[in-house]
Amino acid sequence: MIQNATGKRHFTIFDEASRETFEKIAALLNQLSPSDKFAVVTSDGYVTIADRKLDAVKLNGYRLTEPRQSFCIVIPYRHPKDERPFAFTRPQIASHDGFDIASVDVSGAFTRGRDSHKDAARIWQSFSARSFEAGRRN
Repeated sequence: MIQNATGKRHFTIFDEASRETFEKIAALLNQLSPSDKFAVVTSDGYVTIADRKLDAVKLNGYRLTEPRQSFCIVIPYRHPKDERPFAFTRPQIASHDGFDIASVDVSGAFTRGRDSHKDAARIWQSFSARSFEAGRRN
């Protein structure tokens, strides 16, 4: 999603994980003016936590400073095709690069962004689980 100075937002969707897709994403990020704002690229895939492979939504955030700073948040979830009901658990900061994570409120920015969307807070409350034992997915 790109937001211009007037507040108009533009979403770009890529549905193939290829080198060409990542090159296009990098080119889009390079078009953005340096600022203290974040650009976020989301993807759906897997994450390994404590030797368990879990379904997860991955958010790669890029602080639009020079040099570029980045972080990754993962949100593990129980897949809708699982025998147990769909649910997700708390976001976890998986990595960061180029800045002291203690100096930037990444978790707070996530929460504020989620809660600013009219339906997101309701959906989050409906499907969040404090924790869950997700089975291995292959």
